[in-house]
Amino acid sequence: MARSRSRRPRQHAATDSNLKRFFERGYHWGGAFEHPDYCVADGHCWEHRGTGIRVWRDAIDLSGGRASARVVFHYTSPIAFDCITAPEREAEEVWASLVTEGEGANAWWGKGVYTVPLAPHQWDSVAEILDNNFRNMMARDVVSKGRAFVNEEYPPRVAFCVPILALPDSLYDVSVRPTPEMEAAGKRAGESLAGKLLDEPGKPRRCCVVLRVQGVPEVEVEGARSRLVVALRARAEAASERFGEHHRDAVDAAQRLGNVLLAQGSAVLERRERMLGPEHPDTLIAVSCQASLLRARGRLQETEPLYRRVLEASERTLGLEHRDTLTSVGNLASLLQDRGRLRDAETLNRRALEARERTLGPDGRWGQSTRRR
Repeated sequence: MARSRSRRPRQHAATDSNLKRFFERGYHWGGAFEHPDYCVADGHCWEHRGTGIRVWRDAIDLSGGRASARVVFHYTSPIAFDCITAPEREAEEVWASLVTEGEGANAWWGKGVYTVPLAPHQWDSVAEILDNNFRNMMARDVVSKGRAFVNEEYPPRVAFCVPILALPDSLYDVSVRPTPEMEAAGKRAGESLAGKLLDEPGKPRRCCVVLRVQGVPEVEVEGARSRLVVALRARAEAASERFGEHHRDAVDAAQRLGNVLLAQGSAVLERRERMLGPEHPDTLIAVSCQASLLRARGRLQETEPLYRRVLEASERTLGLEHRDTLTSVGNLASLLQDRGRLRDAETLNRRALEARERTLGPDGRWGQSTRRR
């Protein structure tokens, strides 16, 4: 079903030169983005040639994947970007790196994720972005700490750009729509909680869109991660269909998908080990999934200890001839065969065959015992 769904709006899977339109239309369906002002900087970023700002090629999708989603752009520092985009990070860490709230935060328009509607190529310079995002803070620091401090401290704060997809109701363009905190404080649109105006006479116009999630932030982040995998899978399928599976773009897309799946799998495994214990059935499911991902990517040496771990745990907790144990025996045997260790593989296959002959019912099928995994 997932595969056919990713193919449905094939008209949106073509190459797009409009970054906003790409994320709002083609991103979910395996589309591609190409623009002369951008180049591929690494496996998961574009670099804007004019400003040097790196744009994540993926998105934080907080819209539930709905067609009415709108894209906004969150400019951030290298450290925060690494946290926001790392699949293995806890959802709480990701949200903390995105949101502006709490004591000491410069949440002048209310709590939420501070974004703008403009991508890097829509600004004249980094200085214009800094003025938009930090005008009052920079003016304060010029007086208290000097121009040299400001010139060194502030540009890294917009070195990276994270696209975020959200529903229109969750986006507060403060120039026309007050946030709940602004309304509670009696502030009109365009007036911050500190009484500062977004648009000041004689100065360049500014923009700010505050994103407020409707549900539990950590749950929304986990949902965004699931939708990221769907989008990456659609991208890999589309690239393979368009160029052939051995083309560089198709290989890159498949590699990106694999890297995210592995990282997310590692995070799930770590959490289950911590919360459930190393031999809980759900933990062993995560171990098996991680092993399968590694094997699919040809990392057979790393796969073997995971298969052995599942097998040894199954033997201890389920018994030597439980069908899940024998499935683990077969998985390890198949892996050893792929690694060229045929004698070891034969021994394991013989063990599984003999055990099945002893435990199969008269009709040649497994009994009604409940599977634990």
